Amino acid sequence: VLFRSAIVHSYHRSFNAFAAKLSKDEAEVLSGMEEVVGVYENKYHKLHTTRSWDFIGLPQTAKRSLKTESNIIVALFDTGITPQSESFRDEGIGPPPAKWKGSCGHFSNFSGCNK
Repeated sequence: VLFRSAIVHSYHRSFNAFAAKLSKDEAEVLSGMEEVVGVYENKYHKLHTTRSWDFIGLPQTAKRSLKTESNIIVALFDTGITPQSESFRDEGIGPPPAKWKGSCGHFSNFSGCNK
């Protein structure tokens, strides 16, 4: 009840927990409560985007090698949506094709979708 207004999401299916926006002092108070198992800071990690060619400095005309590319492991970490991420930047990307029938849901913390 003490931190109810700070809660941004509650988990209740697989385990009982919640995510909240707290100051360091509030997190310390919460972690000292007997009924609290743990308090963990949500750390922001800057991930690579789909603009990998730009990131590694390869021009679009770079020669490719099947032999070299065949031993590459690609991993995907689903960290949720961070609207400020450069992967949502659409500079240099044209409008969606006229035949595309998709839509974009706008949420309270994410309104930057124009597709």
